[in-house]
Amino acid sequence: MQQELAQRLLSATLNWSNEEIEKYRELLDDFSELKYDQYQQYKPSSRFVENLCIWLNQFKPEEREIALNFILNNLVFISPAEMQHLVNSVYPEIVLPVLEKQTEALTIAMKNSASHVDDVVELISRQSLFLAMSDGARIDVFRRASKLDHDQVCVNYDLSDTKFGEVISEMKKRTKELSDKNGLPSTLLTDSFRNVFLLDDFSGSGVSYLRKEDGVWKGKINKVLSHLINERIIQLDGTERNPEIHIILYLITTRAYTALKNNIDEYCRDKDIQIVIHYLQIIEPVTLTDEEENWLKQYYNPVIEDTHYRKGNMDYPHHGFDGCALALVIYHNTPNNSFPILWAGDNALFPRVTRHKDVRD
Repeated sequence: MQQELAQRLLSATLNWSNEEIEKYRELLDDFSELKYDQYQQYKPSSRFVENLCIWLNQFKPEEREIALNFILNNLVFISPAEMQHLVNSVYPEIVLPVLEKQTEALTIAMKNSASHVDDVVELISRQSLFLAMSDGARIDVFRRASKLDHDQVCVNYDLSDTKFGEVISEMKKRTKELSDKNGLPSTLLTDSFRNVFLLDDFSGSGVSYLRKEDGVWKGKINKVLSHLINERIIQLDGTERNPEIHIILYLITTRAYTALKNNIDEYCRDKDIQIVIHYLQIIEPVTLTDEEENWLKQYYNPVIEDTHYRKGNMDYPHHGFDGCALALVIYHNTPNNSFPILWAGDNALFPRVTRHKDVRD
């Protein structure tokens, strides 16, 4: 009944004919049931179609068709099931090839190396540390899907001296057991981790991950790596004792990858470390029509421009943070790289919860 009422309200909002109602009803019902109703920032009992009606009503009648087509043609919604699929793909598609490449290099000098390949992969896997850079990494799901030991997969990169000591101790104990069990040479054992994998869900511009401000490195990656350096997980001595650092992003734009790659290359030269960036899925920006561009500009409210928003390029603020021009919604929140028309204001179609807030008078 609630869904039927919302559909009638939607048809009245758009002044649809019976044919148009029939054309769009099934499509919107499927979108809502399969994906959009799962958006976690909706109020209790709230649904997509009723939010769509409220959202459309803020526009002039002649603009509502533009707004609806913008959603139908451009919106990319990552559902919980799709995110879980991405997380489940991290180990076999990204981590395992890294381990196999390292195994190939290590087993060249070993006798009967072919018979030990799987054992060495298992050993190197246990010599790897996995850290979440945010709660969006779904690190708990990753650990279960990858069947890793719980003490090598941490929900937070902020490891205290005590915690890191325990993690290292457990790693050395388990790898010694694996080495003895599978008859592997002791030269494969290490005193610290061979790999550090840093996981996160999405980067739209790369700005919040790594950037240089007034000659000083800022951003999430620098913060994480600085902590690992302080805890002596990473040694800044340019020796082979340094672990390989791997950044894994489930979703990324081409723009973010290019920016991150360039900044990481410079960062590695500055810090004398090696970092590799990996991703699973590219998200493309929207190509706007002139009609859509004018509509977006007309309804842009600069109230969203806090200090964090202004860290990005402000030439096209109505295109989202750093002008990324995305129509991306992730089931738990909407990135600020997406068009503000989607997430900003009291009548937002997909209300966004902001992590960083300025203190206002």
